[in-house]
Amino acid sequence: MRILFVGPPLYGLLYPVLSLAQAFRVNGHEVLIASGGKFAQKAAEAGLVVFDAAPGFDSEAGYRRQEALRKENNIGTKMGNFSFFSEEMTDPLVAFAGQWRPDLIVYPPPWGRWTTDCR
Repeated sequence: MRILFVGPPLYGLLYPVLSLAQAFRVNGHEVLIASGGKFAQKAAEAGLVVFDAAPGFDSEAGYRRQEALRKENNIGTKMGNFSFFSEEMTDPLVAFAGQWRPDLIVYPPPWGRWTTDCR
């Protein structure tokens, strides 16, 4: 089976995806990780095939900006979404998935809607 794993470009969100992807690969599946910036490189260093959906994207800087906005606007913890990186990666991911044609896409909540555009 051909499986596309979307690995969000932050340590705590990407690393659990890597373990699952490696387990599928060891069991004979064709696996590819899509991430962005240095986190695509981290997935490659883990021995996985990678698609960099946002080359050069600095997700950690994006996270710091989101945190600063949250604090500045006194939003509390309600802003805890990570849509800032899904905006950077969605169009390249949709295009890639449309070409690669995975049988299964494993993704986190920020990308749920784009998966319907891939078929």
